Amino acid sequence: MNDPETIMVKMTILDCAEYCRPKVAKLRPGKKSGVINGIKNAFNFKAEITDATAEKIYGLLLNRKVFSEENGKIIWPA
Repeated sequence: MNDPETIMVKMTILDCAEYCRPKVAKLRPGKKSGVINGIKNAFNFKAEITDATAEKIYGLLLNRKVFSEENGKIIWPA
């Protein structure tokens, strides 16, 4: 029985943010919890993402102006 070869690739937090950015932007959630869930779902079949890692990715996306946050609401650029 031949098992297919599995290739493991280590991604940095920055790589993870770039990977999930278009997926989260497509969903355009209205709350922080929705963005966090979108980040986790982007990696659903690829890797297990912890809450702490999802928070770091959220912070990177926020700093890169992918979206902004105001009074608990996510504001997406036009």
